[in-house]
Amino acid sequence: MKLLVAAVGRPKEAFILQGVASYLERLRPFMAASLTLIPDGRLGKLDRLRRMEAEGAEILKLLGDRDQLIVLDERGRTFTSEAFSKELFSQLDSSPGRLVLLIGGPWGISPQVKERASSLWSLSSLTFPHELALLVLAEQLYRAASIRAGTGYHHP
Repeated sequence: MKLLVAAVGRPKEAFILQGVASYLERLRPFMAASLTLIPDGRLGKLDRLRRMEAEGAEILKLLGDRDQLIVLDERGRTFTSEAFSKELFSQLDSSPGRLVLLIGGPWGISPQVKERASSLWSLSSLTFPHELALLVLAEQLYRAASIRAGTGYHHP
């Protein structure tokens, strides 16, 4: 099982990267998981559409033919932590390549990337800064693995 968390932009707050790294390290006994930060489209004075297109092109370059892409989007499917764990491992078990979970940039995800995605998932109906969404996702991935393994990290 290989999991790739991809996020557009680099978090500015050190504690975000430290927290994400900590949760991904905790995941190691359960699965191979890594983080890729995709450059945001802020180079130059690109308008919103061009930023999304530039970011989308970088995202699509990252994906292999066998990779399964899931876009995290506020309009996506929501889960309880237990249901998230079940769905995550179902997708990991059935994906022929990597399972790629993507957090887009502040302007959203290009239509080409959404078309490539197998589904949209939501972390919450609340809107989070992208940095915080990355940290929440990392924690939920660790929680999902803990639920599956029955370690007691998650207390229902």
